Amino acid sequence: MIGGKKIYVYHQDNISDVPWDKHGVDIVIESSGVRTNLDNLDKLRDKIKNVIATYDPGNIAKSIILGVNEKSVNPSTNFLFSASICDAVALAPIVDIILKSNNIVSGFLTTIHPWLSYQNLLDGPSKSWTHPGDVFSHYALGRSSVSNIIPKSTSAVQATEKVIPKLNNKIISFSFRSPTNIVSGAVLTLLLKKPTTYNRFVSIFKRSEKKQKYNILKNSVEPLTSIDYIGEEYSAIIDHRWTKVNNKRHVELVYWYDNEWGYGNKVIELISLIGKRYKSR
Repeated sequence: MIGGKKIYVYHQDNISDVPWDKHGVDIVIESSGVRTNLDNLDKLRDKIKNVIATYDPGNIAKSIILGVNEKSVNPSTNFLFSASICDAVALAPIVDIILKSNNIVSGFLTTIHPWLSYQNLLDGPSKSWTHPGDVFSHYALGRSSVSNIIPKSTSAVQATEKVIPKLNNKIISFSFRSPTNIVSGAVLTLLLKKPTTYNRFVSIFKRSEKKQKYNILKNSVEPLTSIDYIGEEYSAIIDHRWTKVNNKRHVELVYWYDNEWGYGNKVIELISLIGKRYKSR
């Protein structure tokens, strides 16, 4: 029971075994990450209208990142949508804002990400990795998540390129898993094509925050740390205490994201947008 409303709960191994049509379900949020659920989606086409995956399942889904490409949402032509991954939900709007006034020549992204559920409390086998069977380069993920800062790869840029194709092959990414349980941070360093100044660079983000439709970007100069951003609804909070412009073309941004609540809000907003498109058909 939630707010006096009865919520039906089912425990099925296969997503297609749930009687969605019995309850008049329009949209299914697929957040299990189990690939076989996506493989069985064809069985749901007569029962529901759309599916939203809260991860990046590859080219079988239409990736939507609010603040970047939400205008392309069309529930009539796309059955499966992806709300992308937290790292891209934060990175893509920032890059998109920059590209509206400048071009990116190259760059580096380093993310600092809290532990995830598949990691170990004590050293042991790495249970999940991006490339199954590639034991050597992902061996470190088997180390104790609460005792280590673990270097690893990240798909943040690849997921961002799906909604901003002109970014292809321009940014290299890297990540650390940190022994914290929530809120990620990132350092983005870029070489811009056209010269800029600190004030001009910061102003594009301030203008964007004022006119944005959704809670995408927040500018901050407060002396806060990661845990202070729990509960923020924004996709990314740029910490302008650390914004730098060097030699007019090198820029650096520090931003905070992925407090889970923020990503969850973006999923709900995407559902609302799809619902509005139903009505407009």
